[in-house]
Amino acid sequence: MRPGRLRDVFFFLRHIVLGAQQRHFSELFLRPFDQLMLVKRCCHALLRNAPIARGRVCGDRFLVAELAGGTVGAALTETSRRGDRYSVLLAYVVVDPAVHRKGVASALVRQVIQQAPAPSTVVCACAPASKGMMKLLARLQFKRLQRAVEIPGLVAPRLFQYGKPAVAPALMPPPHAAFLPGLIRGGRLATGADRS
Repeated sequence: MRPGRLRDVFFFLRHIVLGAQQRHFSELFLRPFDQLMLVKRCCHALLRNAPIARGRVCGDRFLVAELAGGTVGAALTETSRRGDRYSVLLAYVVVDPAVHRKGVASALVRQVIQQAPAPSTVVCACAPASKGMMKLLARLQFKRLQRAVEIPGLVAPRLFQYGKPAVAPALMPPPHAAFLPGLIRGGRLATGADRS
């Protein structure tokens, strides 16, 4: 695992578009404007790796998995803070189809959980078509809560939690435009890895 580089953004975008075609991500990513906005988020995350930005906790992060010198997976996260707690939105996880079921997504999610600032909750949104990701979250002990949060224009996602008692919706990142495309119509919202 390593922080992403500029060349990794192209891998990431290509797999987001492929995922959108298969309904793993919002169909909005089939539009050039939304692709450009996603590239912009990745570039913001890349700038966070610059020496001047080190030490900042909140904002986007771009993490990459490599195998034999090539990029095989990537994750984009967004960290926000509410009071003394952090919420880490695991907005996107993509894996090259050639290495599906080889533990790449699991390693990415575990790394995001490990790097989450304490105390924090990791949040993830899964489309109904992303059955593999939902199984992965279950294996990593993400738990579904009975409560749902209404997000305008989207089916109410289901909440999941790891470890501690249920996370109050107020601790969740707000559904603002920066990550709304990642919350899929009919998607399920998952939280996990409560790092208290």
